[in-house]
Amino acid sequence: MPNAVPAMAELRKIETGPGLVFDALVAGGEGAPLVLLLHGFAESFHMWRSPLSALSAAGYRAVAPS
Repeated sequence: MPNAVPAMAELRKIETGPGLVFDALVAGGEGAPLVLLLHGFAESFHMWRSPLSALSAAGYRAVAPS
């Protein structure tokens, strides 16, 4: 399944303000250094599936917003 969430990642809804909610894939521990993975137009957070797992395994917390 090409759009599956990586085994180490979790799909979360993140609220940044009143009525402002977006989806993000999150992988890695709460206290780990943060890596924010951004995509451009016509892409989605699914392009970061492999790097999310690799970064998490390397000790980082990776977040890829939709």
